[in-house]
Amino acid sequence: MPKSVDFIVDDLNERLRLAPGDSGTILWKDFYADYGIQRFKAPRPDQIKEQARAKFGLIVSFGDNVVNVAYDRNFNPI
Repeated sequence: MPKSVDFIVDDLNERLRLAPGDSGTILWKDFYADYGIQRFKAPRPDQIKEQARAKFGLIVSFGDNVVNVAYDRNFNPI
């Protein structure tokens, strides 16, 4: 059974908190396996993004190869 949006957002925050930097990536295959997801379709991605931003100030983006998670702050100016 797929994990709830609340569980996913809390886990992404905890993973990033324990990571050595202010951003991180998760391979899609790991994202699906870790959260028990079979099909990932709307509105779930938007719910995850919105809740992560509101609850923890995280930016979550879904790329072709990875899921990106980062803090919404100027941690590495370019």
